[in-house]
Amino acid sequence: MAKGDLASPRLHEEIRAREHRLGELDQQLERLHTTRPSVPAPIDSAWVHQKLDALNQLLARDPAGARREIQKHVEDLRIAPRPRRAIGW
Repeated sequence: MAKGDLASPRLHEEIRAREHRLGELDQQLERLHTTRPSVPAPIDSAWVHQKLDALNQLLARDPAGARREIQKHVEDLRIAPRPRRAIGW
């Protein structure tokens, strides 16, 4: 922090303006939290199954291409074998 006059009217005005903006953002955030729909959007299971089938086909014929496509949507992708479980999968 630079040393100087901490009683500067300009400094106080800048702080006041930022505090005012923070208050506006807090109110906006509160409205977003309270107006969030309580019922989730319906899931189109046919579309989901279609996309999963396409992914499975791509994984079967071109694993490297599938990885590239997935990385378009995921920042850090690491593919590893699924751990074995005693019961279940």
